[in-house]
Amino acid sequence: MKIVLIHPFYAYDAEKTKSAFPFGVAYIANFLIQHGHKADILDLNSNYMNRRQILEALKDMHPNAVGISALSGGFTYVQALAALIKDNFDLPVIIGGPLGTHNPITVMKYTKADICVIGQGEYIALDLLNNINDPQAVRGIVYKDKRENIIHNQEAATQNLDDLPWPAYQIMDMDDYMWSGASPDMDSKRRYAKGLRVMQMITGRGCPMGCRFCSKVMGRKIMLRSVDKVIEEIKFLIKEYKINGISFRDELYLMNKEHAYKLSAKLKALDIIWMGQARVDRVDYDLIKYMKECGCISLGFGVESGSPKMLEAMNKGQTVAQIKRAMVSCRKLDMDMKVQLVMGYPGEDRDTIEETVQLFKRVGNPGRRFHLITPLPGSELYEDLLKKGVIKDEAQYLTELSKRESGFSKGLPLLNLTQFSDEELYRLKLETEKRIERNYRVFLWTHPVEIYRYLRDRLIYKRYLFQPGLVIKKLIGRIGFGRDLEKKIQQEERKRLKAKNLEYQL
Repeated sequence: MKIVLIHPFYAYDAEKTKSAFPFGVAYIANFLIQHGHKADILDLNSNYMNRRQILEALKDMHPNAVGISALSGGFTYVQALAALIKDNFDLPVIIGGPLGTHNPITVMKYTKADICVIGQGEYIALDLLNNINDPQAVRGIVYKDKRENIIHNQEAATQNLDDLPWPAYQIMDMDDYMWSGASPDMDSKRRYAKGLRVMQMITGRGCPMGCRFCSKVMGRKIMLRSVDKVIEEIKFLIKEYKINGISFRDELYLMNKEHAYKLSAKLKALDIIWMGQARVDRVDYDLIKYMKECGCISLGFGVESGSPKMLEAMNKGQTVAQIKRAMVSCRKLDMDMKVQLVMGYPGEDRDTIEETVQLFKRVGNPGRRFHLITPLPGSELYEDLLKKGVIKDEAQYLTELSKRESGFSKGLPLLNLTQFSDEELYRLKLETEKRIERNYRVFLWTHPVEIYRYLRDRLIYKRYLFQPGLVIKKLIGRIGFGRDLEKKIQQEERKRLKAKNLEYQL
């Protein structure tokens, strides 16, 4: 049989996510190919297509089934895509990914999809294609029977990642996914990234931590690939696609020190640069120093908040002291940090926000923008809000979620869980970001080494080399911040009103 696997368009702007390699469909495609089936991939997020182009592509591919892997924030797009396919082809439509895993009943009720896959898709997809006319024999799916009843089959067994083949690189246009000096994770390390070909990779699936706002396809399970398997794949990418950098896209590639030291040592032998996501409670000065010596140029930390109260409420499993130690270690070692921050978790108030400001002031870090908490299906926070009746209509909520940059709110909140009004919360977000940035500028003036690094990384190696006026403006800070803030709030309100009138369909 032949299946076409679709990675849907799900961002406001295709350029924001164009480089994201579609690991979900790519792993499934190669697994099916190695088991005797045929598979093609339509990555609509990297190469956008309109309705007519999608239909023409599917006609040319002659599939026996279509699979769509989607985030929960892609609900309305999947609605339109499934309808487009079912109205023009007599084919089963299968939904996977977080949307299929966390919202199967809603998907079955409100879309024309035939089947939802729950959890990891490789073995389930193979079982489905082998039993396409007998879905009751397939574990790990939700489907509609001939009477339109929704049937939830028994959960599928877990799988060993080392038993899976690599993603289907051979049927992908790999140049679409190569990052260069403009890559997001390397923004402040352009002196390293200039001219490089950086490919993304995953070394495991799942996360054992219990952060209450996090959507988890695998719950708290964790499955790691062996270090030797990871290195073997990187060597293949170096040989076949001339890469010289790796961005590990795992939820948490740095699970423990033993694994980190072993992987780092083998990466050093390959003479490439690399980066990934870590936790502040899993690193120390010596480990960060060793990783840097082995080619690591950037670490991501889910700091989220500088308030002990909020960290406990979120069940982050980390302390302010651990955050400070990890961030100061990175600063001393000149290791780039990609810091994730959230605002608006239940219990957030001015005092907790102030604690976050003071943390960044103490560690001497510029921080990054905050995301306002958005309850995502699959998270404990979302389930609590469903039980309490705060989220009354799941289909309506998913529809609104689809209008908000795939669920990651940088503007007005989708669901405000604080005592602030929407406008007050958004204003606090902008003001807090600006305060942290200003505090960092003050820190720079008292730390000459940091001034040098700032100029080197964020100015000289970007577009300001021959524009000294812009350098001065960046260091001193913007004048008229209040006017800028009001302008941003007005722009966000116009965006929200516009979103209400858009159908977000094909």
